[in-house]
Amino acid sequence: MTTTTHLEPTSVRVLVVDDDQLLGDALSSALESLGHRVRLARTAATGRELARETDPDVVVVDLGLPDADGLELLGEIRDQSAVPVLVLTGSTDPARRVEALDAGADDFLGKPFRLAELEARLRALARRPELRSSSVTVHGAVTVDRVARTVTVEGRPVHLTPIEWRLLDALVARAGLVVSHRALIDAGWSDRHGAETVESLRVHIRSLRSKLADAEGSTPLRTEAGVGYRWQVPHSPAVAAPTAPSGSAAAAAGPAPHADTAVGSGVRRTEAERAAHDLHNALTALEVATFMVGAEGAEAGVSAAARESALQRLPALAVRIRELADRLVTTSVPGHDPGRTSPQEDTG
Repeated sequence: MTTTTHLEPTSVRVLVVDDDQLLGDALSSALESLGHRVRLARTAATGRELARETDPDVVVVDLGLPDADGLELLGEIRDQSAVPVLVLTGSTDPARRVEALDAGADDFLGKPFRLAELEARLRALARRPELRSSSVTVHGAVTVDRVARTVTVEGRPVHLTPIEWRLLDALVARAGLVVSHRALIDAGWSDRHGAETVESLRVHIRSLRSKLADAEGSTPLRTEAGVGYRWQVPHSPAVAAPTAPSGSAAAAAGPAPHADTAVGSGVRRTEAERAAHDLHNALTALEVATFMVGAEGAEAGVSAAARESALQRLPALAVRIRELADRLVTTSVPGHDPGRTSPQEDTG
């Protein structure tokens, strides 16, 4: 059985780079109300400058920026610093997420997402040096000692093959973060791989997962579909896909393939992709505001002033979501005429 450890709140210095005003303001307000220190940049240029000047613990980058592709900014940050980078994406295309990881991202989070998941990911990233400096990792029934190269499950020793050990070591070294298929193949087979494929990796992961399972069949090893794997830590939520807000509004967003691609990168979005991208942002802002005004926010210690501010944003968010949903339908359905009423509405 996996035990959960509740950590004391830790202040994280966060740089958020996102051009969407509603979402950027909502994230800044929410994270600050939870005790974090936040700087907000609306463009890649400002994000680049603040990343150099403010020494953040974590940088949160939206891939869809007005003056550059978020991957370009990510590459520039990675060239200058080892600061952990969390990528926000509205794309459901696993290739886009792999692209971000290969460009140097430490983790990604799909929109719309819950604030609690974002905060857990931020803490996991901020604690990365601490996690790497500890040789012993305990997750429920599983104990891994990376120095002694031993693994036990419910107190019994577990024998791993050399490849399984190298895969486990790579996952535990980045506990709480996603590790791509390519990174694991590189770790498991070193520079000798050539014929090794994602399918051969899956075979070894299945074996590793079987060996690490407790009496209930649970392991800390989670699959990030189409991207890679994640070694869970107790304070990091086991979510492999974005969690949408309740109701039908999230479904209206639909998939947004490549919706992150900025005009500045030389690839123009279609109208439908722009509408889906903006709708994902608005739904995420709504999720954040709902957290702040609800019971979860009160339990988390959100101040009365912050709760009131979030409450005042709700009507504007509702209007924005309705507008974007209508725009998405208009641009996605061939021959749709937004000015024509439906049979139920045509009462004249």
